[in-house]
Amino acid sequence: MIDRGEASSASEIICIKGKSARSEFQLQQFRAKCRLFLPKLNSIHANYCYIASVKSSLTQDESLRLLTLVDGESGLSFNPFRPNSILFVPRLGTISPWSSKATDIIHRCGIGKLERIERAIFWTLESSVPVLDVHKQFVYQNMHDRMTETIVSYMDQLSLMFHRYTRRAVQEFNITADELKVANNELGLALTESELSYV
Repeated sequence: MIDRGEASSASEIICIKGKSARSEFQLQQFRAKCRLFLPKLNSIHANYCYIASVKSSLTQDESLRLLTLVDGESGLSFNPFRPNSILFVPRLGTISPWSSKATDIIHRCGIGKLERIERAIFWTLESSVPVLDVHKQFVYQNMHDRMTETIVSYMDQLSLMFHRYTRRAVQEFNITADELKVANNELGLALTESELSYV
């Protein structure tokens, strides 16, 4: 169990759109699934979105160096929140292995202002009709890994990725089978029916 701690109030959050995060074959499979509920879907894209916390604004040289390191396709102010888009970030309260390595490399390349960088996945549904929440729900269910990812919907939520968390003491308690099912859904434990029965 983790508890939200404090984040540096002076930190600045920057976003960079990256290259495709899925192969064309994978996107074709996703597109076929999505067309079952959104027949007017023209295309679906999945791009990496690099989200970083910096102590202060980067210089032009530092910005260009960072864009080169992550192979970015946008500037530092990319907005991933659009009516037809979905953003999956690493699960809040965790630091991904990719982040640890990437942050270290960027520091070694002389960008000491960077506190940490994370890699998210930015999904875009291109359709001739409006993309509704019910359509996005299908994407959540079929492409979202609840064990390792969190869905964020607003720019203000990105700062939660960089909060400093403090560990709390482990607590043990008995729960019923029904309570375990609720916890499985709410906490994203991803236990299967057979695993729930075994537990």
